[in-house]
Amino acid sequence: MYKQMKATVKVVFRTEMVFRMNFIFLFFGLPLKILISWVLWDFVIGTSASFNGLTRNQILVFVAFTSFLNYLYDSNTLLSILQHKLINGGAVSDLTLPISLHRKEIFGSWGTFILYAISGLITLSAIIIVGNIEIHLNFAKIIILVVITLINTVLQYYVVSIIASLSVLIGRVDDIKYLLLNVLEFFGGMIIPLAIFPASTRFMLYLNPISSVIDFPASILITETLDLTVIAIRFLIQLLWLVILMQINNRIWKISRDRFTAPGE
Repeated sequence: MYKQMKATVKVVFRTEMVFRMNFIFLFFGLPLKILISWVLWDFVIGTSASFNGLTRNQILVFVAFTSFLNYLYDSNTLLSILQHKLINGGAVSDLTLPISLHRKEIFGSWGTFILYAISGLITLSAIIIVGNIEIHLNFAKIIILVVITLINTVLQYYVVSIIASLSVLIGRVDDIKYLLLNVLEFFGGMIIPLAIFPASTRFMLYLNPISSVIDFPASILITETLDLTVIAIRFLIQLLWLVILMQINNRIWKISRDRFTAPGE
């Protein structure tokens, strides 16, 4: 398993370095996205020192970190790749061994993870220094963030994989699938921190699997004092979704494989 993971990460990393030498987009696209998001939030907040319980700095860091996570996971690109394999026959051999395919895609995402992490950390560090923003970090918080982020690479993959497999069951229907993914991301904290929503609806939003991917780690980063009870609940939700989605994914990919046909098969 370790050798397979190491080899896949290395190949994808080298491929990214060769075919994605557009570092101007990589290193300036993320800061530009953060800047636009912050300008919009700055307009919403106005002259207020806080907004619905969050300070200006907390919102800025949240927007920056969620933009960073959006780059790391790159759900739209992953959906496009998986859907393309299913529709155009690229998954003929892979579909005979769906578990190997999933491992390959998950480990492959760790290759791009390295490049995007470098760009994102540079951007976040620059914002913190220029904005003179105080970040409350300790060893425990760093470990929690690293563990959650790595688990989310698998969780996010299974969410996108299930949506992509609908290509075989219901047809291409790109707009519907991308809309579904965008709605999950919106109510998962991609644009608006879930802490801003009323407490009565916040827990329901926590049940969205994408909230574990986006809002959960970002909320931990901007929180001064960790609420271990909330973290435990959200971590349990994350693990439950991981188990549920793995089972659904295996089932729906089996159905997709049985219905898949291609010339020469």
